[in-house]
Amino acid sequence: MSIKSFAAKIFAKNIHQKTQAWTNNPAETQQKVFRELIHQAQNTVFGKEYNFSQIKNYQDFKSAVPISEYDDLKKYFERTLHGEQNVIWHEKINWFAKSSGTTSDSSKYIPVSKTTLDTGHYKGAFDVMSQFCFNKPNTNVFNGKTLVVSGSQKRAEQNPKVRVGDVSSILVYNQPSLADFLRTPSKSISLIEDFEEKLSVVSKSTLSENVTGIAGVPTWNIVLLQKILAETGKQHIGEIWPEMELYIHGGVNFEPHRAMFNQLIPLEQMEYLQVYNASEGFFAFQDRLGADDMLLATNHG
Repeated sequence: MSIKSFAAKIFAKNIHQKTQAWTNNPAETQQKVFRELIHQAQNTVFGKEYNFSQIKNYQDFKSAVPISEYDDLKKYFERTLHGEQNVIWHEKINWFAKSSGTTSDSSKYIPVSKTTLDTGHYKGAFDVMSQFCFNKPNTNVFNGKTLVVSGSQKRAEQNPKVRVGDVSSILVYNQPSLADFLRTPSKSISLIEDFEEKLSVVSKSTLSENVTGIAGVPTWNIVLLQKILAETGKQHIGEIWPEMELYIHGGVNFEPHRAMFNQLIPLEQMEYLQVYNASEGFFAFQDRLGADDMLLATNHG
């Protein structure tokens, strides 16, 4: 076992113990998160409009705040997008995740704060890996790196001080330095805007790495893996990365793609984990190998 793998497993064990605490106490955990959110947002424009300072429990919130769709919140988001702060959240908002969805607009702009990243997306990633280590204590996934293909991001047309992009690109751009030891390719390659160029550079730059895991949307990764095989002349990914053992997927239903991945990566040790990591936050993850359901992340903001 490498030093990196040993250290990562110790870190994962510590996180797993914390995960079990909120998993075993979901209602109490949600009450704590609720109180924190209401307190932190009470002096925002939105918080003052709906008297957050007077809200003590869920029933108060339900009575004070109407059920809202994206179009109802859009006016607050747009104010923030144009540079106004403390509208919907007390932290400075410099990032917006651009997401397609069931709204009247072709794209949604979802505000992303530092807290969203730290207590949501990044925390979720750590929880997924710690749970995987718990379920598979002899894993070698930390002996190598995880291959992650992200989207891209750019400055907002409405405000050059704000950046917008696929949530995966926001995660890569702001990722902790620790991630450099655990993932590939480099940040600069991941954020290449042209997707075809990105795939070409990624396929070349990762061949020398010991890739033990993959993460991301199935459709993107199928295209990437097929390109790698075409350029190397190999029959399957196991001939390039024989220690590959984990694929973390989300964004779309995986079942229509499972047969293709089994063909691309015919390795006995392969495990597949589903996550619900949306532009709005990290909601759930598969906490048991071979399961077809996910654990609601009650402690992720």
